[in-house]
Amino acid sequence: MIGWIFAFIGAFALDAVWARYNMATADKRTLAAGVYSIAIYIMNSGLVIFYVVDHWLLVPAVAGAFFGTVASIEMRKRGW
Repeated sequence: MIGWIFAFIGAFALDAVWARYNMATADKRTLAAGVYSIAIYIMNSGLVIFYVVDHWLLVPAVAGAFFGTVASIEMRKRGW
């Protein structure tokens, strides 16, 4: 069960960072986009290594990815 929680939270955070990276790129904020790209590589590597061991962890990862994007966009709409 802890693996499912970790996969959900990891994918949530990774997708939120991806969304923020895309926003920074669209806004031409070069340094912010560069920092987000570093975070993407580090987080993605850890998550992939984690769910390669157990393919069922893709289920919570997919859910986390969806909610991470939704949360990031909603935060942006509210000015965060």
